[in-house]
Amino acid sequence: MNKIMLLISISVSLFSTNALAFDIFLGVESGAKSVTVKEPEFGNEIISTVKSEPELSPSFTFRSKEKYFSEKSKWAYHFQVDAAEFDVNMQQLQPTAGLVNLGTSLDGYSLYALPVVYYHFNKNLVKKWTYRAGFGLGIGYMKLDGNFKITDPGHPQYNQIKAVQIKGYGSSVGLYFEATYKRHMIVLQSYGPVLTDEPYQYHQVNTVLAYRYKFDFFKSDN
Repeated sequence: MNKIMLLISISVSLFSTNALAFDIFLGVESGAKSVTVKEPEFGNEIISTVKSEPELSPSFTFRSKEKYFSEKSKWAYHFQVDAAEFDVNMQQLQPTAGLVNLGTSLDGYSLYALPVVYYHFNKNLVKKWTYRAGFGLGIGYMKLDGNFKITDPGHPQYNQIKAVQIKGYGSSVGLYFEATYKRHMIVLQSYGPVLTDEPYQYHQVNTVLAYRYKFDFFKSDN
């Protein structure tokens, strides 16, 4: 948790020094986290998936004020920063979808910074719930330690355990659906970074259902 607080502090410092109008959303979330391993030289097939059981945890997001493409448009965008710790130790067997403990685990943390473009379905309603759906594409940082077992029966190294110790930057993607009423928000989102360390590619995903409350953390100088 200390690592996440450090990442949050860095993010807050960056946004405040640039005098952006920025909100912080705090709350609670329930969801599962996973790390999917692919091998591009093996046809980019999934060779291992390590997941966690659904759990309840604190939820927070930093977000810039939304900007609409025009006064009448329902399309808008904002910039968003999310951070997450993860500790996954259940592997998904292939070709079945069962989760079992194979004695392997992966843990670490990740940070995502990305612009999100979304459609605001009922933009002009003030005292009712409003709804948005969108997607984001940006950069992510991930630190990953542990090991995983190759569970694809067609892989030449099937059932072998591979050690992982990597950190670095990669692309990050996310899908979002929000229901908002005044300062209250219910959000369903799936997001995470993709990091390559030859010969493998690691995609860390957080899929959560969250309740968050908005605080006006920074105000624009304008």
